[in-house]
Amino acid sequence: MIPNPWILLALVVGWLASLVGVGYWQRTDGRQVERSAWEQRESAELRSANATITALEEDARKKEGDHAAAVAVISTNYEEQLKNANDRAKADRAAVRAGSLRLYDPSAAGLRACGSIVGQTGTATAGRDGPAPGELSPEASGFLLDLENESDAIVKQLGAAQEVIRADRATCGMN
Repeated sequence: MIPNPWILLALVVGWLASLVGVGYWQRTDGRQVERSAWEQRESAELRSANATITALEEDARKKEGDHAAAVAVISTNYEEQLKNANDRAKADRAAVRAGSLRLYDPSAAGLRACGSIVGQTGTATAGRDGPAPGELSPEASGFLLDLENESDAIVKQLGAAQEVIRADRATCGMN
């Protein structure tokens, strides 16, 4: 005897519905498992990247702080050298004005009006007999001292600039 075809049809439809339900469940479960694995992998990579970024930022901050300290030392040294040079220049100008500092031209010899060299007969007495042979005027001495101080200031400035460039290159790793 053949059972009722409607029952068989209902059983087949039920069985197909069961297969579809299990397939759907497995597919969504597999998607969730895959997504979970992907999220965990991405999360681990993100944590690693964040740790690397933090380490690099700290390293950059340290380099920046070291560079700022090096430039501050260079600036302090330059300012101190400049102050010392200005103090020395003031002292030199005062000494030239007071007459205690005299500059001489070692290659100049005193000439008489007729063109022959003046002989030194004795020691000069504190400038009362006029300037010694080859002695520069106070104005010329002051000019030369100012010129020397300006050139020394330029040398110090260029030296400080070179030190800053070296510090920059050390910071950038271009030694």
